[in-house]
Amino acid sequence: MCTALLRAASPLLAVVIFASCGGDKSTKPVPIPGIVVPRDYPTPQAGVDAAEAGETVYLEQGGYSQLETRHIYGEAFPRGITAALFMKESVAVEGLGDLGGVVFTDSTGSDSTYGVVFAGVSENTVAYNLALEGFFTGALFLGNSGTLSLTRISGGDVGAWAFQAEQPWVVRCLIENTEFDGVLNQLSDMVIAANIIRNCAAGVGAELGGQAILQWNILCGNRVGLGANTGANPIAYQNVFIDNTYAGIKIETGAAPIVVENDIYDNPVGISVGFYAEPLPDTLNCTSNFWDTLDLGAIGQDLIHDRADDAGAGAHVAYRPISPSSFAGLFITFPPRNACGAGAGAVAPPGIVDPRATLARVRKR
Repeated sequence: MCTALLRAASPLLAVVIFASCGGDKSTKPVPIPGIVVPRDYPTPQAGVDAAEAGETVYLEQGGYSQLETRHIYGEAFPRGITAALFMKESVAVEGLGDLGGVVFTDSTGSDSTYGVVFAGVSENTVAYNLALEGFFTGALFLGNSGTLSLTRISGGDVGAWAFQAEQPWVVRCLIENTEFDGVLNQLSDMVIAANIIRNCAAGVGAELGGQAILQWNILCGNRVGLGANTGANPIAYQNVFIDNTYAGIKIETGAAPIVVENDIYDNPVGISVGFYAEPLPDTLNCTSNFWDTLDLGAIGQDLIHDRADDAGAGAHVAYRPISPSSFAGLFITFPPRNACGAGAGAVAPPGIVDPRATLARVRKR
């Protein structure tokens, strides 16, 4: 049964599909030890507040719409933060039953509500198997870390936002249909791994400094797959950038991303370089990426542009033919477009390598 599998597996290793996976209706329910909402507490927040470090708060399937305001991070949020759920150090929150069946919604229409807030907690503080719908920001990471996994975020302005956070994790999530960024990394070292991020203004936005790590994501149908500017130095390693409507990757003034071994194809512009001028202040570290073989004749002519839309702006960008790419078999076992079409679900890959382990090797490129 889905529920049993989710409880037994690590949230970073479970193999999941964002769809109903059914179950054996003849099997009797097994009593769940620990805190269950609403069995034991009326709201998810009450359950989390009552939990001790190391405990898991289980949420029954259904909708949750309670909000509360807490006054934390006063300088950045002088009027407080209004959210559906504030996480607590080393407490896990798990939605029970079929994936996506525990739904947090914001029906207030406010432009300042948050779904789940990780404030000053470690990566051992985990929320998974949730759906966050219509919040200004679905998940907010402040300070230390926290992990969001197996979660669907839809609508609102931003899917997941890390601000002055050390190394939060967003892993195996479906993030879609946001007004601005699917994931926004500001002054943080965020790990963004094995997600499907689609139909947002920017799949991932990196700005104001910090070094986000992107690995094994599919970024499709966004205006820009990855946008980097203003001192940001993201690492994009073995991702798929496909069918984004303006550019797969957009590099703006002051950014110095490391872009290695990604599949970048069927975007009007593969890499758009906004700060380009002769001579380049630094050689772009965009090497060994894989391009659609049909586009090879246009590399350096049509697919890599500068702000003035001049051809050849990316002359320092190295590429390889896309077939075969070096990581496709490790990453996904289905065509990437299967994750991008209307009504498509999110399929998690069967395993994930800690992206931090690749950092030293990528930097040597």
